[in-house]
Amino acid sequence: MGTDILIYLGGLALLDTLSPTIIGVTLFLILTDNKNLTSRLLTYLSTVVLLYFSLGIIMMIGLNYIIEAYSNIFQNRIFSWVIFILGVILFTASFFISENKKDNIPKPKSQSIFSIIFIGVTTFIMAVFV
Repeated sequence: MGTDILIYLGGLALLDTLSPTIIGVTLFLILTDNKNLTSRLLTYLSTVVLLYFSLGIIMMIGLNYIIEAYSNIFQNRIFSWVIFILGVILFTASFFISENKKDNIPKPKSQSIFSIIFIGVTTFIMAVFV
């Protein structure tokens, strides 16, 4: 893996931090934290960028293996129909699931650097795997 691919992955990791989830948490941190804002915000954003960069490297290394191992499964007609039907069911169910709308946003109990890193890891997991 050359330097040009690492720069490319770094740029994509930085670009992926513009997701609505990351922007929402960033705005929440800006609006709720008055002291040590810069260090906590940079810690959060650097945690997210580092995790996305690591995911990009892992995907580049293992992508050929994953494609070779699972290419036959995705070409199966039954599997494709099951995935399609599951997607339609989840899409339809999303209109019927009600949200508990509250006007007040809970404040975090702790705003230490460790908790900000934990928020970054949690945001990454939610954005990537959900």
